Amino acid sequence: KDVRRAIGNVALVVAAILALHLGFTLFKTTMPAIVPYYADPYLAAFDAWLHANSDPWAVINRVVGPETMLGLAPLYHGPWLIAAFLFPVILVACDDDEARIKRYFLLYCASWVVIGNVLALGGMSVGPVFFDRFYDSSRFGLMTLTHRFAGVESTTLGALQEYLWQMSSAGRESFGTGISAFASVQVSVATVVALYCGERSALLAVPAALLCGAILLLSIWSGYHYAADGYVSVGVMALLWAFLRRRFEPA
Repeated sequence: KDVRRAIGNVALVVAAILALHLGFTLFKTTMPAIVPYYADPYLAAFDAWLHANSDPWAVINRVVGPETMLGLAPLYHGPWLIAAFLFPVILVACDDDEARIKRYFLLYCASWVVIGNVLALGGMSVGPVFFDRFYDSSRFGLMTLTHRFAGVESTTLGALQEYLWQMSSAGRESFGTGISAFASVQVSVATVVALYCGERSALLAVPAALLCGAILLLSIWSGYHYAADGYVSVGVMALLWAFLRRRFEPA
């Protein structure tokens, strides 16, 4: 009986995840028709100001190195994808604290809807990697050359970036498409996972935090996001976590 109930709960969660992501993609692909892209020049300028008049991707490239960042790139579409789609399933299947399950399911939904739809609509931007093509500029020309010499174009990361651009340029819609930089769903999901792991086990806290940090660095170095996108995502998710923890804390 308990096994059947557990299977039923997992099936419901899977259905909810599919519905969430379908709705997320549908809204994301229609956002440019609601609010045209406008925020990139402001985000790029703010990023440079925030990092002592340097682009943060260039700081990462100089300090960490393109070879190391390219070596970390599979994390962006490997472990992150597992967390992105299976975290709620793991949550329901492996946790018996109903209050915690509810809190983190709400956080997970917020990491997509609040970060990826609501905030994104308010700060419509294509991100550094698409900046020059969209605005017909050379603002991030050095980043483009750096990625080319590093071999990004021949990786899954480069192929997905090109796919997103081609789909967006053609006005075509498909699961997982749509371009919006601010704020970062990749970072918000990684933050939720890190918070959960830190709450459950000190042993899991360190690797989860390192993964979240790697996703943040990759999101900036790859040009998918401005640094501000990731900082805002971490801050918003941390505030929501604190609010929900207090809200569902036993009296």
